[in-house]
Amino acid sequence: ALANGAVVDLTRPLLVRGAATAEALELFSVEALQRPPLGDVVIDYFVDATRSGHLVPDGRARLADVVRNITLGAPHKIGSQYVVSRHGCCPDRTTREKTLEALLPRPLARALGGERRFSTTALDLSLLTVPLFVAGTPVGARPRTDLHSEPIASVAVQLRGSKRWTLVDAAQSAVVRP
Repeated sequence: ALANGAVVDLTRPLLVRGAATAEALELFSVEALQRPPLGDVVIDYFVDATRSGHLVPDGRARLADVVRNITLGAPHKIGSQYVVSRHGCCPDRTTREKTLEALLPRPLARALGGERRFSTTALDLSLLTVPLFVAGTPVGARPRTDLHSEPIASVAVQLRGSKRWTLVDAAQSAVVRP
């Protein structure tokens, strides 16, 4: 656990386990992603998450439909920050604050550089993005995302499942496509 006032070296990757709250798990459960109003949000998604060389979504549908298809075995992938925004699950500031607190509790936000960096103001100004990643593939296949760099500092909150990461030294990010 990170103690209050802990100094975190943000020049290196940091893994924190067990930080997701029960509320976060419920907010983004398979069931919640299919219920209105969240399920009614129209998103861009990848129709076939097993294909390589594919960085731009090629499908558009209601979140509920894409999630339902994933649960039925479709190889879709969602990588959208639109869901956790004032246009998606969080139309009002109070809901955005509650969602951010569930995903990244305040003590952890403080340790990672301050609550301002992880605030609704930063979210509203697009200084903070909270992408939702959901993927599914047929048995034996793995969803994939080609090697790329994020144009901003990233914090990933994984609620369930597993994901394989390849980390590249920040000094080399200029040679990796965005």
